[in-house]
Amino acid sequence: MAATLVLVLSGCASDNFTVADSSPTTHHVSPFFNCHIITGYGTADQDESSGFTIQPNGIVAARKYGETEYSAAFAFKVSDGNAMRFRIRSEDTGVAATQGITFTFGKDASYVDIPGRERKPLAIKLSDDWEQMRILSCAGRVRVIAGCDTIMDEKSDLPLTDYIVFESVDSSICKIINMRSQWVE
Repeated sequence: MAATLVLVLSGCASDNFTVADSSPTTHHVSPFFNCHIITGYGTADQDESSGFTIQPNGIVAARKYGETEYSAAFAFKVSDGNAMRFRIRSEDTGVAATQGITFTFGKDASYVDIPGRERKPLAIKLSDDWEQMRILSCAGRVRVIAGCDTIMDEKSDLPLTDYIVFESVDSSICKIINMRSQWVE
């Protein structure tokens, strides 16, 4: 009787991916953002362009290893649903993200949550267009600019981290593109 050899090949789906830094300069250690899908494979997809899509209730942490003081920018939009959120001075614990400074942008209302403080409403409502976001997180200072409007410019005693955490709110689908960073000296 002849023995039959069966070889089963299986692929591994990863919850990690990289996105090229679209900055025109190569100041940084890595030309990529390292991204981790905190909510697990299938809740976010890397786009062929310079970004990714977060599916309903998905969370993605993006980082440049070691760049805890940074100036970063990206464009985002909520393509289906109402809102998205992003966190700075937050950590990816592997299965969740710490609170940090949390910005929620919605088509109905927007606000910022900072640990130990009352929620602060923001005078921004999302449309169906791309929104440009810029962040400066340096030492004891945080500045966030949405479009042309400075929505935060204040001191922060929260620890520096090298993460920006993106999250779909409720059943929204969110797209993030053109991520870029600059080293702050």
